[in-house]
Amino acid sequence: QTGCTTDECAVKLGKMLNVNRLIVGSFGKLLGSYLLSVRVIDVESGAIIFGDTARGDTVDEIGTAVNKLAVKIGKTL
Repeated sequence: QTGCTTDECAVKLGKMLNVNRLIVGSFGKLLGSYLLSVRVIDVESGAIIFGDTARGDTVDEIGTAVNKLAVKIGKTL
């Protein structure tokens, strides 16, 4: 959903999609490092259940960091 950058917008989107939880985040490059920031939001309460950032200086490093982040999310939920 382009332009949906707030948790409130994510809750509305989650309700439209009829889901319990929604993962939102951003991906970019800052000073030569790749950054993926994610939050898992409980659509019912609007609470952030999980939040973390994956970092890497190369495509391989960010790939490995994203895989580790996915495991963390899986263990949390």
